Amino acid sequence: MLWTDVAVRLFRRFWFAIPILLLTAALLLTRARLDDVKQNLALSRQQTLTAVERHRAFAHQVAATSQRIRADMLANARRVETAQNAITEEVTRDYEARIADLRRRAERLRQARAPAAGPGGGGASLPGAGSAAGGPDGGAADNGLSLEQRIVATEQAIQLDELQRWIRRQLAVPR
Repeated sequence: MLWTDVAVRLFRRFWFAIPILLLTAALLLTRARLDDVKQNLALSRQQTLTAVERHRAFAHQVAATSQRIRADMLANARRVETAQNAITEEVTRDYEARIADLRRRAERLRQARAPAAGPGGGGASLPGAGSAAGGPDGGAADNGLSLEQRIVATEQAIQLDELQRWIRRQLAVPR
């Protein structure tokens, strides 16, 4: 008997074993692949959880940093506002003091220029004895302006001077 005859007889007798062997091999391969897939899935889940945790930590860090920056900015804004208000108050006090001083001096000049009332109460003074010319008749700063015009011009000069000082000091406040 030839080996082919033996094979044919075995095949006829155990033909059902071939599909079982093939199915068993397929099942073993599938199970191996399924185990790989399960491991990959577990690894992916772990990586996802790690990434989510990193994201949460980063979001928490960003929120904390944002709050700190916001608080720093608010404190800086308050500091700048306080410094600027102090500058404004100081310059305003200086301005008002300079204007008050100007008005006191102007009042003294007005009183000095007012004609003295004589014993008759007429208010017109008699001309005094003339003296030799020792200099110019009027002050060099008059420029043809009345006392009131010079007072207004001086007030405006003081305003401009104090405004410039206020601006320079405001700009010098570190932001």
